[in-house]
Amino acid sequence: MSDLDADPDHDADRGRDADLDPDLDPDPDLDLDLDEVALALRSRDKSAQEDAMHEDRDYAALLASYRTALLTTRGEDGHLHCRPMAMRQRVRGEEIWFATALRSTKCRDLAADPRCALAFYDAEDGTTLSISGTGEVISDRKLALALWDPSWTRWFPGGPGERGIALVRVIPERVERHDGRTGKVDVLYARRRRASGPRRVRTRRRA
Repeated sequence: MSDLDADPDHDADRGRDADLDPDLDPDPDLDLDLDEVALALRSRDKSAQEDAMHEDRDYAALLASYRTALLTTRGEDGHLHCRPMAMRQRVRGEEIWFATALRSTKCRDLAADPRCALAFYDAEDGTTLSISGTGEVISDRKLALALWDPSWTRWFPGGPGERGIALVRVIPERVERHDGRTGKVDVLYARRRRASGPRRVRTRRRA
């Protein structure tokens, strides 16, 4: 036995080192990949940061200066369709609302694949907001009356009682801001989600 092995103080130090992190085995024969450990820790910290950003979301303030969004959906044929949409100016919680015709292409797209994206562009400084999430088509006259935005009268002069009107509700899952002056991209909000294919949803209809 060597002098080092017989040293009780050295054994105590080894015990204290092991107590510092119970997940790390002090066995010198254990081959640890420090790069993998560091990567795992960074990934964990990033996920926690994104969750915190999502908890602090304030879409009303974020979208206050925008009036029109470009809504992109994917059709059943696999092609992407993009069109301008007038957004309801009073954002309700984390929901972004639009009015459309129930028989429109976008409604068919969202019924087949609810995944969608919104883009908001600030012409003054070139800043762009990019929002990805899920969209739902809702046919509900009472809700249309409650959420009606005066800007929608341009397309529906009969108001919320006009036949064939539907609402589109978008729930953001990731929000990115592209600074028009610096080119910097910031992830403002994010929600972790499981990787999965498109999920078909039914259009909600109410009297």
